[in-house]
Amino acid sequence: GQVVGNFNNLFMLRVRETATAELLTKQLPKVEVYTTSLMSGATDSSDIHGKTDFTSNTQDRITTTSVPLIEPAHVVGLPKGQCFALIEGGNLWKIRMPLPAPDPDEVMPRDLQQLAGYMRQHYV
Repeated sequence: GQVVGNFNNLFMLRVRETATAELLTKQLPKVEVYTTSLMSGATDSSDIHGKTDFTSNTQDRITTTSVPLIEPAHVVGLPKGQCFALIEGGNLWKIRMPLPAPDPDEVMPRDLQQLAGYMRQHYV
């Protein structure tokens, strides 16, 4: 409602509920998808004295269907480190973010308590 309407940019990572994913997907336009189908046929001639025994034809038909740009299932099924972003005036982007490496970093503290202790010593 009102709170979501005040956001200019929307970044949506994987979510659990379809209703949450619809906050993004309902803002997106529908797109036209083209489908081709091959039609062929043959007809035999009933004129036994004619020079044509049969006729055949082949057609390529193109149809359009209006579908959502992305479905809520696409947001629910996003892999780790990926998100959809509605930014720059409503342009949709799919973003991949690097995940932190599992190996320990010598500079990073082991836990938040250690970090809080360091901050108390140096910033108070």
